[in-house]
Amino acid sequence: MSSKKITLDDVMYRIQQAQTVLHLWLGTLTTDDGNTPDMVDSVLTILDSLPDAIANQMERK
Repeated sequence: MSSKKITLDDVMYRIQQAQTVLHLWLGTLTTDDGNTPDMVDSVLTILDSLPDAIANQMERK
C-alpha cells in the first residue's frame, strides 16, 4: 500500500465512488446470491453519512 498522502476531498470522493459502485452492484443481485446483498448493504450502512461528516469537518477548518 502506498504511503501517498491524500486530502479529505479525495477521501470524500472515494467514499462516494465506493457507494455508487456498491449501489449499482446491489441492484444487480438477486435472492439467488445468498448473503451477498446483505453484506453489500452492511458496507453501505457503514459508509452512510461519511462524506457529509468529512464535508462538515472541512468547513470548520
